Amino acid sequence: VILLPSLKILIFNYIKFINPLITAGFVVMMPVSLMHEAPKELNINYSPTAYADVLPQNIGDFYRSIAKVCNLTKSESGLRVHLEEALRLGTKIYVDFPDDHRMNGHVYQYSSMQMVDYDEKTNTGLLKCWEPDSISQIEFDCWVNKSSCNSAFWRKI
Repeated sequence: VILLPSLKILIFNYIKFINPLITAGFVVMMPVSLMHEAPKELNINYSPTAYADVLPQNIGDFYRSIAKVCNLTKSESGLRVHLEEALRLGTKIYVDFPDDHRMNGHVYQYSSMQMVDYDEKTNTGLLKCWEPDSISQIEFDCWVNKSSCNSAFWRKI
């Protein structure tokens, strides 16, 4: 890529200006060409602690105490958030922090997975994913907790 000298200086000054953010891990620099390449491996979002360890305990407890978790249902125009109704068993939720107006809430959809095929030679598998019609109360409570912790983590950034 050929850049004009003034553009090179502008980019250099911008990178120099955001260097503290890069050093702190808030900004990651990557070549633009990587945006259009397929990933080498699929990252599965999993936490053995149900995301309880992504924030210090006092901050996590604070976010969980102010989190507003609501059910979502399908409607003709998309998803409907049930802000005023009590949380009930379901496979779609909306997690928000009403007193924090920096960004909108997070939508989560519960999915079930089943290994359909696995090749030991290449260590690759084929997963079947679907949204179940219903889930147990234990699965629901665990999923809501994980979703709240995950939302709190993204809220702090």
